[in-house]
Order: sequence, then C-alpha cells, then structure tokens
Amino acid sequence: MNAKCNLVTVLLLCCLIFPGNAQEFNWQDLVNRKQYAAVIARADSLTPADSSDYEVMNAIGQAYEGMLRYRQAYDYYRLCLSMDTTNLDILNTLARTATNLGKAKDAERYFHKVLAADSLNFYANYQLARLYFQLGEYERAVDTYEKLQARNEDNTALYRAIGDCYSRLEQYPSATIAYFQAYNLNRENAGLAGALVNTLYRMGVGSPDYILEGVAICDTALIYNPGNRQLLRSKALGLYMAKQFAQADSIYSGLLADGDSTYLTLKYGGASKYYAGLYMPSVDILDMAYEQDTTSVEVCLLLGSALGKTYDRKRAYDLFDRAEKGLEPNRFLVNQLLAFRAETYQKDGRYKEASRLYYEAWKKNPERLDFLAAISHMYSEIDVSKFQSEEDRQRGLFILVLYMNESLKKKADERTMVFSRALLQSFYEDMFFRNVAEETMIDPDGKKSKISIVDLRNLINQLPEESEMVMEIRAMSARSSGKIEEAARLLYRAWKVKGTRVELLREIANLYSHPDISGFKNAEELQRGVFAQVTYAKELLKNESDLSDLTFTRPFLESLNSDMSKRGITEQTMLAPDNRKSQLSIDELQSLIQQLPETSDEVKEMIRMMNKEKALKSKK
Repeated sequence: MNAKCNLVTVLLLCCLIFPGNAQEFNWQDLVNRKQYAAVIARADSLTPADSSDYEVMNAIGQAYEGMLRYRQAYDYYRLCLSMDTTNLDILNTLARTATNLGKAKDAERYFHKVLAADSLNFYANYQLARLYFQLGEYERAVDTYEKLQARNEDNTALYRAIGDCYSRLEQYPSATIAYFQAYNLNRENAGLAGALVNTLYRMGVGSPDYILEGVAICDTALIYNPGNRQLLRSKALGLYMAKQFAQADSIYSGLLADGDSTYLTLKYGGASKYYAGLYMPSVDILDMAYEQDTTSVEVCLLLGSALGKTYDRKRAYDLFDRAEKGLEPNRFLVNQLLAFRAETYQKDGRYKEASRLYYEAWKKNPERLDFLAAISHMYSEIDVSKFQSEEDRQRGLFILVLYMNESLKKKADERTMVFSRALLQSFYEDMFFRNVAEETMIDPDGKKSKISIVDLRNLINQLPEESEMVMEIRAMSARSSGKIEEAARLLYRAWKVKGTRVELLREIANLYSHPDISGFKNAEELQRGVFAQVTYAKELLKNESDLSDLTFTRPFLESLNSDMSKRGITEQTMLAPDNRKSQLSIDELQSLIQQLPETSDEVKEMIRMMNKEKALKSKK
C-alpha cells in the first residue's frame, strides 16, 4: 500500500518539475474542445523554449482566432510559417486570417503561394475567390469559382457563389442560370430559392413572364418550407409586381396577421390593398409604413390618395406636399402625384383644379389617355343642352375633341369613342341649328381656341358608329327628359341596325300610344303615332309573334279608319322617326285591322274610363 502511494507521489512531482511537457501534451486538446480562453491564459506561462515549438504556437494562434482576435492569431501564425515556410496548411491559415484583418494583398500573396505548389488546392482556390468577391473584383471571382465548379459539378455552394457574382455584375441572365443550377441540386434550400426568385424579379422588369416563374418557384419552395416568411414575402411581392393585387393582398394580410411588421411587408401590404380597391383598409397599414419611413415617396402618395378617397382630404394634401419634395427626377412618381392630387380635387368637386392637374400630367406623358378620360368624365353630359353653364360647355367640348383625336392616334378602345361620338354629334347638331360656323373651346389651363363645324364633322366621321346599346341608353335619357322625338329617333336607329329586335319598335309605339286619334296634340304627332303603331303591328304579324301587347293598337287604328271615312280621304301620311314620309291607304289600314285581335271587354272599359276622365278635365 505504501509503495503504491510513493509511486503516485513521484509521478505528481514529475509533472510539477516538468510543466512544459504536460502543457505541450494538452494545447491542441484544449483547442479541439473550444476552450480558447484557457489556452490563451496558459500562454502567459510559456518559456522561451516554447516559442520555438510549432505545435504550441499553432494551437495558441487557433485559440486567438477562435476568440476573433485576429491580430494576435496572425502574429502566432507568422511564427509558425517562419518555422516551416513550405507548410501549405499554415499558408492557407495565414491567408484566411489576413483576409479577416483586411490585409487583402497579404492574403492574396499567401493563397498564390499555396496554388504555386498545388494549383488544384480546393481551399486556397475557394478562399481566393471569396477574397476577390469581397474586394469587388467579381470577374476574377467568377473565373476562380468556375475553375472549381468544373471539377465539382454538383457543388451547390459554388453555383450559388457564381450566381452572387453575376448578380453584383448585374448580369442577371447569367446569375439566373447559376442560381437555377444550385436550386435544382437542392430544392429544399429556402435561401437558394429566394436568391433565384429575386433575380427572376429583376429580369421581370423587361419580361413579366419571369415574375410569374418566380412566383411558381416560391410555391415549390413553400412545399419544402411551409410557412417560411421570406418565401411568403417573395411570393407576395411577385404577385404585386404582376399586378395581381388581390392575391398579393391575401398573402400580405396573412403575414401581418402573424405579426410580420417589417417595413416592406407594411409598404407593399398596404399598396396591395390600395390597388385592390380596398382604400379604407389600406390606410392603417400604409400609415404604419409611413411611421417607419416618412421619406418614402411611394408611401406618401398611396397613403395620401387613400385618405383622399375616403375621409381625410386635408391630411391627403399635406402628404402630397411632402411627397412632392422628394419626387424629382422620378417621372413616374411625378405623374402619380399629379394624378392623386387631381383625383382628390375631383372628389372635392373642384373640377377646374382637378382638370388642370390631369392636363399637366397628360402633357408630361402623352401616352396616358386615362388622364384625358378623367377630365372628360368631369365635363361629360348625355346631351349638349345638359351643361350647366356656357363655360362648362366650352371646357367639355375642348377636352372631348382632344380626347377623341388622341384616341384615334393611339387606336384606343372603340367603346369609349362611341359614347363620345354621341355627345360630339349633339354639339354638331346644336351648331348646325344655331347656324354658327365656329364654337369656342376652353382648355384646362384656361386658354381659349376655336373649332369649326367642318372640323367637328370630320372628327365625328372618323369615330365608330354608335352601337345598339349606346343608342338605347341615350334613348332612355331622352325619354326621361321628355324628348319623345329624340328617343324615338334613337330607338329607330337601333332597330335598323339588325331589323329583328321588335321590342325596340314596341318602345317607339309606347311613346305614341293613345286609344284614339284625339290623344295627339297636332297633325305631325299623329303622323308619327300612325307610323309607330302600324310598323310595330306589321312586324309582329310578319314574325307571327304574340299580339297581346297591342292593347290600344286596334282601337287606335279603328279610330283612324273612322276619321278617314268621315272626311272622305283614302290615304294617311305617316312620319318615321328619321323624318321620312310615307302613305297608308285606307284599304291597307282596314286589312291590318282585320288581322288584329278583337279588343277585349276589359280594354274597352279602360278606354271608356279614360275618355270619361278626359271629358271631366276638359269641362274644368
């Protein structure tokens, strides 16, 4: 027992007498166990002899590097290199540490020393490429990465690094190819998918198909990474860029509900709601984005416009003023500000100010016909007689003439031109009946000009003809205004387009519907009424249609027949809505009456009551 105790005592004394040997044995072990602080603390007990020990110096250098104290690590590694100048590992380590210290030239020199000895050294080539990337020498980085990639074809990290280089060079097609190769090797990597999608979005500026491709990649990546916020943000942004605002809003709403309050989510989430037509809900989100960045012109514009469309136009004007300070030289945003201001003025009923701003926006961007359309909408009536003042009429004529001339140049939607033709026709007819050769016009800036009746006629002739639908709408308006002849003329024109819509003739007949001829005010109205009733009845008979709608037609025609017989006349003049005259013989009239159903007792009683009421009114 005593012998064993003595042996242990001797061994302990040996350890104390020869501490350097014990330390030498433990340096690398401590480093491997990441006990960097313990290694650095023990370095204080080194003897001069230890400084010439490569393994000890290397271990201490690793400890300092592990503690991110690169200056001290660099000094220890240089001591190691002085002991073994051909050691490739220490050359790579020195180069790496020099990079972290910002000693780029030294790092490059050390890497080249490694490659001079071993040109295929993966670590040296890879780190040298990374160094070039950090220095902004992207072409040299690409060359180095591609040499490595040629020998490592299935290396995702290399493809990703090449893609990053091309992105910095703004060579997005090449970057996309590299990212695609990386993504195809590792579809589960959300970061790779994000890098590829961002590059596709950049390319989508010139070709929207790339944006939709990016959205599709987000969908695939989300299968592997469900709920990944960055992928959801990327997908929402792509939908926003593709102008699929409702779908973008749906995703952004989900992100916001999950607590994502990052600036871009607020900005584009609010913008998506705005462009989806959800103006009121967009206000709060855009306001939160505005609180994070009061200098964003886009946020100021959209928030101002949303407030202008809803409930706070005073603040909208303030936001527009703030946005205006940061606009130039962004042409798009300048026009957007003008349009939003104009729209807010329009909501306030300040048409002159609104039209002036729309007009200014159009002059800066003549392709934007929607600016002219907005002004035209403010000064648009169904008929020239509806304008409330002479000035409004002159402003309306100017913008309508300008809008139609520009629409013809740009081959715009014919439907808009058809509606405008009707109002221009009304202007023309008014000038014709007033016997004036020129009409004054006022532009939104207040400048006056003239248009001749000949030029107006020539413009009208270039515009597409009115459709049946437009004529029917105008007819309804004319009838509601008591303009019976105008309504009949429009309905008759609509019927003549195809000649098959008998219901249009019924509408004309209803305009001139009386149980007997005494209901008409004068001979011309009677002539129009005879044409309307006879034409409608003949069309129904020709088409073998239901005759039940001819409630007063037979009694009216019988009244006409009786009057013609009493007066001994054999023909009755008829006047069509287009003012063409024709004759109806008494034989033809009697034949038509015979083909119509007998008047029912109910209708006879109705006529009797109407005549009785008429007689009472005449006595009063």
